[in-house]
Amino acid sequence: MLAMRYAVRLAPGRDANWIESRVATRKPSFDTLPGLHHRACLYDPSDNIYAAFFIWADLRAMRQYLATDLFQEVVATFGRPRVRCWSLLHFSHGAKDCKPTVAMWEQDKVESAEPLSAILEREAAAHNLLIERQNLFARAVILDPDRWEISRVSLWEGACPERASKADCTQDFKVLAVTEPTRL
Repeated sequence: MLAMRYAVRLAPGRDANWIESRVATRKPSFDTLPGLHHRACLYDPSDNIYAAFFIWADLRAMRQYLATDLFQEVVATFGRPRVRCWSLLHFSHGAKDCKPTVAMWEQDKVESAEPLSAILEREAAAHNLLIERQNLFARAVILDPDRWEISRVSLWEGACPERASKADCTQDFKVLAVTEPTRL
């Protein structure tokens, strides 16, 4: 399984209302997309950025989506966005009755001095602790072995909690929609 994300800065005149309407209109098209396990539509109002985060069954499913008319509508509206991909280390659902409203994206450099096995163990332990939180809807831990970065993506109901780590980079988003045609 792998994770994918693209993000675009919205043009002047395109605001939260505009992107919320677009997401609501397009959401049903993702309900039957082959190989899609999770999709979160995110909005950062401070920078007027829209981002879509996906969990795919495999590379083939992701590649098929990028060739669909659905993705070509993204290209026609925003230009071809940069699409980032990561190896999925962990993905879990939290409380079943949560309705995610905010997302927290944390990103850290993987230090070469520390063995990767120790980092992965620490990430697994932190993930397993956090997934028990009552207001956590879902959480992913992903690795980019090209840039040697680990990212954590958490979807919460209500305000984001205190940071689990002192991440190098963090970004908070409003959750506009979540699609999970095949809940893991």
